[in-house]
Amino acid sequence: MDLNEVIFIDKSGVRLLRMLAREGVQFTGSGIYTRHIIEQLNIVRKSGLSNLFSGLFAGFFLILLVVLICAPAA
Repeated sequence: MDLNEVIFIDKSGVRLLRMLAREGVQFTGSGIYTRHIIEQLNIVRKSGLSNLFSGLFAGFFLILLVVLICAPAA
C-alpha cells in the first residue's frame, strides 16, 4: 500500500493499518512520520507471525500430550 502522500494518520487509521499489516499488506512511504508508522506496522506483522507459530506449536504440543496420556500402556 502506497502511503507516500500521507502526512498524518489518526488512531483509527493506525488501527486499520495494523489490521491490514496482520493480513500481510506491505506499506511504502517517504515521509519521516509515515516511515515511523510503517516501521511499527512491520513489528506488528512480525509479532503476528510469531504468535501464529507459537499458537500452532502449543496446539501440536497439547495434542501430543493428550495422545500420550490417553494411550494404553504396552
